Amino acid sequence: MEYHLDVLSATEQSRIEHLCQVIYSQFGLAIHQNDHQARRRFVEWAQNEIAIVPDFHKRILFSDEAHFWLNGYVNKQNCHIWSEANPQVYVETPLHPEKLTVWCALWAGGIIGP
Repeated sequence: MEYHLDVLSATEQSRIEHLCQVIYSQFGLAIHQNDHQARRRFVEWAQNEIAIVPDFHKRILFSDEAHFWLNGYVNKQNCHIWSEANPQVYVETPLHPEKLTVWCALWAGGIIGP
C-alpha cells in the first residue's frame, strides 16, 4: 500500500510516518571519459579570454529556469513517497500539463527576471 502525504490528515500522516519508510528518488549526471578534456578546453578558453579582456567576468550571465505544474504534479526530484514496501509507483499524467515557467539570470549588472 502506498500513501501520498499531501492528501492525508495530520493524524494519518503521523501514523504513516511511524509505520513506513520514505523512498527517495535520486538522480545524478553520468560522468564520461571525455568530460575531463572538455572541461580542460573550457578552462583554457576562459583563461585566454580573461587575459585579453580584463572585465571578462562582468560579461558572464548565469541563468536557470523552473517549471511549476498547475495540475498538482510534483517534480520527482522533490517527491517523497511513503510505503510499507519499496513501491513500483506509476502515476499517469497528461502529455502536456499546464505549467508556469519562471526564468531568472544573474550577472555583474544585477538580476534579470522573474
